[in-house]
Amino acid sequence: MKKVYVIFLADSQGNFDWVYTHPKPYYDNKAEAETIMQQLIKEEQINNNQIKIKQLWKLTKNS
Repeated sequence: MKKVYVIFLADSQGNFDWVYTHPKPYYDNKAEAETIMQQLIKEEQINNNQIKIKQLWKLTKNS
């Protein structure tokens, strides 16, 4: 398995049910995910309470 980082967005009720998939559905390192997250906050009028990064695991062929 491989550690990946995914950006989640909250709906209007505060549930983090949405995964932000542009430009990628996951990132290999947290720094890259944080860069995209900061761009979203700046450009899309999203605040820190509506977005978060979670570490997940991706299955690889050798797993």
